[in-house]
Amino acid sequence: MNSKDKEKKQLYSVVILAIVVFAVSIWAFLQGMVLEKTQAKAPGTEGTAQSEENENTQNGKKEKKKVTAQDIAETLLSKISFDSQLERMDPAIAQTMIAVTSEETKISLYTGEGTSSDELLILEAVDADAAEAELGNVQKHLGEMQTSFEDYLPKEAKKIDDAVILQVGNYVIACVTSDTENAREAINRIQIEK
Repeated sequence: MNSKDKEKKQLYSVVILAIVVFAVSIWAFLQGMVLEKTQAKAPGTEGTAQSEENENTQNGKKEKKKVTAQDIAETLLSKISFDSQLERMDPAIAQTMIAVTSEETKISLYTGEGTSSDELLILEAVDADAAEAELGNVQKHLGEMQTSFEDYLPKEAKKIDDAVILQVGNYVIACVTSDTENAREAINRIQIEK
């Protein structure tokens, strides 16, 4: 096989990979829309991560309420600018896309349209040590994502390269956006317990 044939084969491989990534993104987006329409919003999730507090004063003590991944997502989605509308991916689909160290780690993934690399990923581990162990998996996921974007949408790949990845308590939060400074500030302000 000569070098021109190899180049053609590589080009075809890249085009096929781009088409597959685009098709999976559209499918995931549509699955998220269907899931959103079929699930009623759980009561008590309307607040933000910073403002929710349980006023239970049993025995004269105020109980701390643990903030959920959904609370964090709602707060961040309202405070960070994204180039496309992010939709929550079905957790079962997200589980197949992102490897995690522990089966107990929960994944919340919000993605943009197929041509956008915008993403909000929240991993909820059982504790801070387990969350620290998941940081490498988040970096691996973003690396794979960057590889799929760099050949056909280099501007989007640059956003992935500049992604904000922070651990907050037992959560690992990764945000791909062009609004990185605001994302970093918003994530740093997350309070896990109120």
